[in-house]
Amino acid sequence: MCKHDLGKTETVTLNERLKRVFVNNGWNLSEGDGAFRYYKTLFSKFFIFLKSLSLEEQNLIFPLISIYHYCPAVRYDSLVWRMVEEINAIWGEMSEALFIITLTKPEDAGHSKGASFIVSHMRDQAIQEEYNLTRKPLYLYENQNLLKTKNENRNNSLIVFVDDFIGSGETAIDTIKYFINNIKKDTDRVMIYSFVAMQAALEAITAIGVEVKAFVELPKGITESGLFKDVNGAKKLMMRLEEKLDIPAFYQLGYEQSEATVTMMRTPDNTFPVFWYPENKDGGKSLAPLPRYL
Repeated sequence: MCKHDLGKTETVTLNERLKRVFVNNGWNLSEGDGAFRYYKTLFSKFFIFLKSLSLEEQNLIFPLISIYHYCPAVRYDSLVWRMVEEINAIWGEMSEALFIITLTKPEDAGHSKGASFIVSHMRDQAIQEEYNLTRKPLYLYENQNLLKTKNENRNNSLIVFVDDFIGSGETAIDTIKYFINNIKKDTDRVMIYSFVAMQAALEAITAIGVEVKAFVELPKGITESGLFKDVNGAKKLMMRLEEKLDIPAFYQLGYEQSEATVTMMRTPDNTFPVFWYPENKDGGKSLAPLPRYL
């Protein structure tokens, strides 16, 4: 992987440079006609954002865009099918019943859009027929407490918690610890499946003895990606840029300093806030290309 020098002068135009990154990422340069003509394209949003930055700041952001994982809701369908296929293969090994549950604490049940979308989609008859999911008991819940109130007598069950993104790992670990301490039976096999997850979160979850899998594993964008020759300099520049954009210290380098480079159904707060923070210090709209709150 090429390491980037923040002081390097780019000879091509900003437009050409951004097009090159979009092509390499496989992102559309335009979004067609129809309803899209009323909205800025993703390309134009990034262009407007980058144009507001100095060359040094652009040299910081461009490498992060090159590893940015952009997965809007329209791409979820195929990922749900893949997840079902893999879970079904594991289920067939030994378990008598399958429970698929959103990776949320009971008090937050129904609040996770990504996890709720996955569980709702798995109720689709076409999916269940394709993978013969009716051959053994299948339960899809958005509140893990239902296993205690409705399925206390289960035996040899596969319990799979699902989500679209795992950031710091805090919520995932709290959710699983609640399950282990209050609901888990000795014969339960517990797993976590996610579309995307930070590598640090996967390591933390594995450390508590829980199986976890993500289709895409992300390193910290500056600290662990190997993108920058001067890692400390890149982090300091990012924090200066965050300060210039009046981003609260709470979100510095992303929630829990996750340094994430990802947008799913929405942009998580683990992502560098320069990509999503919605307001500037004058109270107007931010130039952020992937705002978290629309």
